[in-house]
Amino acid sequence: MTGDVERAGPVLEDWSWPWFFTGVRRALAGPAFYVAISLMGVGALARAAGFPVGVAALSTLLVWAGPGQLLFFGAAMAKTAPPAIAFAVSLSSARLLPMCLSVLPMLRSRRTRLPVLLAAAHFIAVTVWAESLRRLPDLERPARLPYFFGVAVTCMGLTAASTAAGFWLIGSL
Repeated sequence: MTGDVERAGPVLEDWSWPWFFTGVRRALAGPAFYVAISLMGVGALARAAGFPVGVAALSTLLVWAGPGQLLFFGAAMAKTAPPAIAFAVSLSSARLLPMCLSVLPMLRSRRTRLPVLLAAAHFIAVTVWAESLRRLPDLERPARLPYFFGVAVTCMGLTAASTAAGFWLIGSL
């Protein structure tokens, strides 16, 4: 019974803000900028497809995969049926499953709850996956989750801003 109560406890009890901000600093040292620059074109494509800037940035936050976003906006421009667009974007995102399966066990501890792992899975894309494989094995298990979220949130946030910048910059070219 004690094990069940302990597992049901809050996952943030062991949260380490210093490790989160270490992840933020590491992301800002390069990886976040590389992925952000690469997705500026998604914002430009969203504008060409007739979507507002908010949809462009939201696509980065929700889809978080350049190929899926390109499929979405390209198919929308071609006036493809929405179910076909959803199917194509889902298929392109299936390639991320092996990445999730390689990173999530490194983030998991006895106390990590399923919703936290599902949230972490959403943040896994190529850049975050590569940085996780490179850095997580050298960290103590309690530092891994906050470090991961520091890297992931920074990469995703900067990339969403970059997607919006691409939307506006294409208008001035």
